[in-house]
Amino acid sequence: MQLVYTNDNCVGCHKCIGVCSCIGACTAMEPDGNGRSRIEVDPDRCIACGACFDACEHNAREYCDDTAAFFDALAGGEEISVLIAPAFKANYPDRYESVLGGLKALGVKRFINVSFGADITTWGYINYVQKYGFKGGISQPCPAVVGFIEKYVPKLIPKLFPVQSPLMCAAIYARRELGFTEKFAFISPCIAKKTEISDPANKGLVDYNVTFEHLMRYVDSHNIKGAPVTEELSYGLGSMYPVPGGLRDYVCWLLGEGAFIKQIEGEKRMYNYLRRNAESIAGGSIPFLFIDALNCERGCLCGTATDPDISVSDEALFQLFNIRESVKTDDDRGPFSRNAAPSERFEALNRRFSGLKLEDYLRTYTDLSASFVTRQPDKRELDRVFRSMRKDTEEARHIDCTSCGYDTCGQMATAIFNGFNHKENCIYFLKREMEDEQSRLRYQTTHDEFLGIWNRYTATELLQQMSENTETFSVLMADIDSFKGINSTYGREIGDGILVSVSDRLQLLSKDRGWLLARYGGDEFLILIPDQTVLPEDTLIKEIFELFSEPVPLDNGEDITLSVSIGVSHSDGETTPDLHILNAETAMYEAKRRGRGRAFIYAQELKDKAREEKLISEKLMEAFENDGFYMLYQPQVNTETIRVSGFEALVRMKAPGMYPGMFIPVAEKNGWIWRIGRITTELVVRQLAAWKKEGRKLFPVSVNFSSNQLNDIGYADFLEELLKRYDVSPEYLEIEITEGIFLDKTAQADALFERFKALGIRLLMDDFGTGYSSLGYLTYIPVDVIKLDKSLVDAYLIDGKDSFIRDVICLVHDLDKEMIIEGVEEDWQFKRLKDFRADTIQGYFFSKPLPPEEAIKYKP
Repeated sequence: MQLVYTNDNCVGCHKCIGVCSCIGACTAMEPDGNGRSRIEVDPDRCIACGACFDACEHNAREYCDDTAAFFDALAGGEEISVLIAPAFKANYPDRYESVLGGLKALGVKRFINVSFGADITTWGYINYVQKYGFKGGISQPCPAVVGFIEKYVPKLIPKLFPVQSPLMCAAIYARRELGFTEKFAFISPCIAKKTEISDPANKGLVDYNVTFEHLMRYVDSHNIKGAPVTEELSYGLGSMYPVPGGLRDYVCWLLGEGAFIKQIEGEKRMYNYLRRNAESIAGGSIPFLFIDALNCERGCLCGTATDPDISVSDEALFQLFNIRESVKTDDDRGPFSRNAAPSERFEALNRRFSGLKLEDYLRTYTDLSASFVTRQPDKRELDRVFRSMRKDTEEARHIDCTSCGYDTCGQMATAIFNGFNHKENCIYFLKREMEDEQSRLRYQTTHDEFLGIWNRYTATELLQQMSENTETFSVLMADIDSFKGINSTYGREIGDGILVSVSDRLQLLSKDRGWLLARYGGDEFLILIPDQTVLPEDTLIKEIFELFSEPVPLDNGEDITLSVSIGVSHSDGETTPDLHILNAETAMYEAKRRGRGRAFIYAQELKDKAREEKLISEKLMEAFENDGFYMLYQPQVNTETIRVSGFEALVRMKAPGMYPGMFIPVAEKNGWIWRIGRITTELVVRQLAAWKKEGRKLFPVSVNFSSNQLNDIGYADFLEELLKRYDVSPEYLEIEITEGIFLDKTAQADALFERFKALGIRLLMDDFGTGYSSLGYLTYIPVDVIKLDKSLVDAYLIDGKDSFIRDVICLVHDLDKEMIIEGVEEDWQFKRLKDFRADTIQGYFFSKPLPPEEAIKYKP
């Protein structure tokens, strides 16, 4: 049976460790999945001193005793007599006799007050001192003290009084002198009494440790009470034992005030005293007659197993004082006489116990220390533990904050060395870990995780600092040309390797030049250059071009040569950092538009373009708020039947002069394309419902889906709800998706395509031929229809090259997909494409985009 244990209330606050006198008795476990560490009790190392109960504010410690076993034995007919600690009556003066009456009714044979045993113990102490000259010994009424010495300070074992405790003296007397043979239960104020009862040296004397607290809890829950009963042996002055200094007072009562007795009590204070003074006590150099050592600061009266609510008051002390005074007599001869001299009292006590043999009341002790050695780390081992705690300096190793529960950092290190604790309970270690974590978080929030250079968010702050420290600076935005095609052709792993190589080169180029390098996005690098107005013809720009054009070796043995487009924004004393970066990006895109592989300075024409974009943005916002969009429908004609087979829906703005080529790029740039996507989808579904209501024959209508709409994670749910609301079959709605989305092959895109398929919606690949991949990818993309871009028609549908168009159409048919040719404007184009077995034609040869009322009536 484990006497003291930890329950589920433990939060790992370490207060129990702080008050525990036995290192390792309170052991910190490794943190659980939530980072919570419990403090468990090692049942072998624990001496049941109870200090942890007083310290714990979470009620996380509990203890076991024999209360339940005692009542079970009574119920089973076992003959049991009860030994009663004098503190029981002091703690429960009003209920004492009725509780004994209730126990009597349950079968308890007799009641014996241990105060009588304390008289024998005191008699034994004094006689042992006088007979053997045993001075400077340690009294042992307290089993926690005995356990502490046997386990941790064995050199003091010879100084433990070999006289039995009051409990055992009472039990021995009852068995030897009175002939009682039944089992004994002890109504006890002490958890540790169980260890004394179980000690082989005391085998068969007492059987049950029934603590005050558990007994009264059982009595109350089972309504145990009876006619008043008192003890069969009267009280002696041993009733003084439960209070601090009680033994000293009793000895002085018998020997006079000249008896020099050291009184020490209170868990940690008393055990520290024994440790610190072990050498002098063991060597017999102390001047005391003996040492009265009590575990509990307020004595057994408020022992470890008493009700804490009673212990906080002095009521029990008053009751015990009354008991003690009631024992004293006014005669001239008795051991408890007020009128007798101390020597006369002692003579009277000797006469009373003249029939007793001192040897019958002696005991032995056992050196248990071999099983409880705490290994002391040597200098090298201690250094290793300290380093694991991140205490690398002498100062850090002597902080001694006590947050871990130990008095010194050295004690904590020793506990870790012995496996009693772990570094995660060191506040200094946690502080260092937190500082490192904060540094890591700062690094992660300021640097690009993949390339290890500044990220786009930090770049703005750095540019702000640069603008405050220098009047002249340049902001460069460098973007690898056609990098998306590189990723598609060689794979992302190769693409990532190229980015690393470019980043390393840029860092080397920037080194010692005061430049600040950041990753702005995928393959975009931001270079902040102080004290210089960079121009396209500068050597600096040439160095960057050369850096990018230097071949990058690939893992497959190939080399790849890159080109880069650069946008530059110059300081002007007015532009904000965010706008500088935006201007550099705008200039970079202009460089790409003008042919790539060049640098472009943000200048007036781009400012004009920015103003135009601002105007378009305002018009878009008005359109969003005021139903400012409408749809046109361009017919798609079957080449065999020359009949309409479907339409492509094309969005327009109602605002004059706002063409798709103007507002679509701005919407894409501002992140608004998803709103246009939802608006156009609803307009088309609503139009299909209107045609259906008019009784018109319905044809499939395709709506465009931008790559930026992938961020609209609720689009598929929105689409499904629209079709249900307007009662439109999914077969009449098709989704046109650009080639680039298929090439990227993201999990998000794949999931969306699967959802479209599940809804019964066909997918069309728009703008085929404008991407960077080979024709091979057509074998796995999940589309039903391929739309050949107008640029390929213009480039290849001419003599000598048109076989390419024919071969593409054949390949698409072989893959069991349909082919729509866009941008057909001439009769000869139509005839040749028909000869090539193109399925469907879309273009001005048949019709421009039409309003819905004209489109539904259109006939080729």
